[in-house]
Formats: sequence, C-alpha cells, structure tokens
Amino acid sequence: MSNVLKKRILLFLIITGFIASATMVAIAMSFCEPASTDVLLLGKAAQLASGTTYFTVIEGVKAAVVTLTVSGKGPPVPLPGKLPETMTFDVARTGETDVRIGCGLIIDPSGYILANLHTVNDAMKIEVQIYRIRDKAYAAHIVATDPVSNLALLKIDPPYLLPTCQLGNSDLIKAGDVVMAIGSPFGLEYSVTRGIISSDQRTITVEGRELAGMIQTDAAINQGNSGGPLVDSNGVVVGINTAILTPTGAYVGMSFAVPINKAKKLLMKTKYSGV
Repeated sequence: MSNVLKKRILLFLIITGFIASATMVAIAMSFCEPASTDVLLLGKAAQLASGTTYFTVIEGVKAAVVTLTVSGKGPPVPLPGKLPETMTFDVARTGETDVRIGCGLIIDPSGYILANLHTVNDAMKIEVQIYRIRDKAYAAHIVATDPVSNLALLKIDPPYLLPTCQLGNSDLIKAGDVVMAIGSPFGLEYSVTRGIISSDQRTITVEGRELAGMIQTDAAINQGNSGGPLVDSNGVVVGINTAILTPTGAYVGMSFAVPINKAKKLLMKTKYSGV
C-alpha cells in the first residue's frame, strides 16, 4: 500500500471519529437541555387545572351571601368565643343605639336567610343587602331562633327569586379538609379566606354559655364575618361562621363555625320545609 493511500485512510478515520464524537456529545447534551416553552406552558396549565384557584367555586357561593345591618338598643351584642373586654362587632354607636354588621346565607329563593342569633338578637331593624345590589336594602324579620346553636332564621320579601347554595353534611368533614370563609370582616364585603378544618368537634364556653360540637378552622374570621358560610373546596356549605377566640380582638388562628347540620335541625323545627 502506497504512503499516499495510507495517509488518506488515516485522514478518513480521523474525520469519521471526530464526527462520531460530536454526534455523541450532541445526543448527550440533548438530555440536559431545559424544557421547551411549550412544555413549561403545559406544566403551568396543569397546575391551574389541579385546583390551585377557587374563583369559580367562590363566585357561585357569593351570590347567596347577604350583608346584614342591624340596629339594636343597648350595648352591642358580643361575639361568642372572644374575651369579654375585646368582644365587639364592626359597630358604630349613636347614644343608646348600636349598629351591627354581619352576614347571612340565602337558603331558599323566596327569601329565607340563615344568620347568627347574636347578630340579630334584640334588633329594632334588620336590613339586608344582596350581592352586587348596593342601592337597595330589604327589611327582614326573625322567623325562628335557636339560642343553643346561636342561629336565627330570617325572612325578606324580594320581588324575584334569589340564588342559593348547596347545604352539605357537616358530619362528613374531617380535620385537614380545605375550607373557605366568606363574609364582611370590618365591613370589607365578600372577603374570602382559606384554611383547613382544625377540629370537627370543639366545645367552647362563652360568657357561661356552652357551644358544643363547633367546627374549628384556621381560615381567618374577624368581626363582621358572623353568619357567613364556611364552604368546602366544592363550594358546599358545611358551617356558619360564628366566633373567634382571641386575646387581642383580632384573628389569631382560631375560628369557629356552627355545623350546618345544626342549622338543618333548626329549619326542621320551623314551618320552613326547604331542607
């Protein structure tokens, strides 16, 4: 074999080896490349679809939540679960008259509303504002009360059928379940907070009165949340927000709600037969 041919074969092998090495490096690097934009976008879409937003659920519930403005006579009725010296609603007082701000839950299209008894107790006037209708207030009257569970059933006479939301079965909730509270803390209407069930069977004593079987949650509840719904991740009502336990007068991580099954018992005792 001539020297020229040997040189050509050697050059060919060198070039072939270089190409093969470059190909192997390119293949190896392809495994280390970051995900493409399409892959990243798909990942974010999957994250949103996994339930990290509750917008649709909450919008459906908000329509059934009302704001109560209650005029009473005498000192404001304290919010159960708070220390006496810090127990107040979002209240503006004039002379001997107090004004309390709370919430209610529409449970029947004809105008039946669940609320906390401590919000409407001894009321001279109860006004109800419906979601997104700020220029109209409806007068409400008390149909029935249950002091043991701190609940009241109200009635207004709207000119049209009202939206409602689904009442669930509070016996099925468990510690760790995701829940959301809707209300008007400090007058900030339709605020939403999220947390979990801390306990499904908590007993608290308020001014010598025992409230047994309460739902404890770390979802923030403040003055003005009273009477608003506590809902699960599907928007089903499992409780009625009622109380906070606090040494400061503001939320410190312990909120309480009346189980919705107790509300159903109140409804069954009245002439109302919607449940």
